[in-house]
Amino acid sequence: MRTKMLITLLFITLSLVLGFTPATDNPVDRLSGATRALRYSKAVTDDADRLKTIVAETYSTAASMPLFTGEAGSEATALLLYAVMYHESGLRPHIEHCDCTKGDGTCDNGHAFGLPQLHAEWLQGHGHDEVCSDRPLQVRLARDLLFKTRAMCKGSPERWVAAYHSGNDCTVSGYSHNVNEVFVTLLQKSKIQVKRDYTGWSAVYATSS
Repeated sequence: MRTKMLITLLFITLSLVLGFTPATDNPVDRLSGATRALRYSKAVTDDADRLKTIVAETYSTAASMPLFTGEAGSEATALLLYAVMYHESGLRPHIEHCDCTKGDGTCDNGHAFGLPQLHAEWLQGHGHDEVCSDRPLQVRLARDLLFKTRAMCKGSPERWVAAYHSGNDCTVSGYSHNVNEVFVTLLQKSKIQVKRDYTGWSAVYATSS
């Protein structure tokens, strides 16, 4: 029994020193906890299960093709996608379904669709009705657009977001600054750091060396 306790203590010590992430640590739970730091409308907070489902869908999409390399690349990608959707729509359910008649968003006068407020040229041939009724599709299309803007802008995630908003201009703007502030908040709450290295941009857990 004493030997087992010593092994357990050694594992915990190594985890703290080297920054190991316990296998039991569920990324969706951790990211959901981080997103609770943001402020939402009543229409969003009334359905906590929906928000956690959005986090799970966003993480699944991010994990299938991350924007960041590294041990926390999938999580950082999910948080960047979430920050974009949060800024664009506040995650409000009626805007998810492209209903902009509630007085809290115009959907770019009807030209932007879903939680990530995508314009027609970024729908990859999917129809309006399909996109407005398929939230996971909205997340995938937003991720694909960020891949395009990352390739175009080369620089920091804030520049990718700038082009996401403008369509072709990587210049950092008020929009990209605001989205980046949300992204940074979510990273801090999730204890994740993003940094530039020889691979481009990578993400690690903050306790890692």
